[in-house]
Order: sequence, then structure tokens, then C-alpha cells
Amino acid sequence: MHRDDRLHDELMAAFREYFKAHTDWVEKGTRVSGLKTRKTLSKIKKLAMMRREEIMQWRYAIDREKAARKALQKASQKATP
Repeated sequence: MHRDDRLHDELMAAFREYFKAHTDWVEKGTRVSGLKTRKTLSKIKKLAMMRREEIMQWRYAIDREKAARKALQKASQKATP
């Protein structure tokens, strides 16, 4: 399985966007700046959930490959007396 860092890059961009929105909200304190900050946080949450799932699937693929190699190794050890 190939690791794809596209979601990681999107997540990092969202964090930068959040930092800017948060700074605007702290400085201005307006309702609109608060809405933008919360919207960015929602985006981060969505991206984080997607990235978490991607990482889990990558880990499961590695575990399956490892189990297959181990089974092959055991089979070859049994075949050689």
C-alpha cells in the first residue's frame, strides 16, 4: 500500500487557515470572524477523521503483509527437515 500525504498536506493547510482565522477573531472579536474560526475547526475535524482512517487502513495493510510473510516463513521451515 502506498502512503499518500495529500490529506496530511490538506490538514496542515487547514491548521494554517485556522491560525489566521483565530488571530483575526482574537483581534477583531466579531461574529463573522468567530464563524470563520468555527468553520475552519469543523474542516480540521473532518480532515483529521479522514486522515485517521487512512492511517488505520495503511496499518492494517502492513499487518496483513507481515502475517503473510510470517506464514510463508513457517511453511518453508516445515518443508525443510
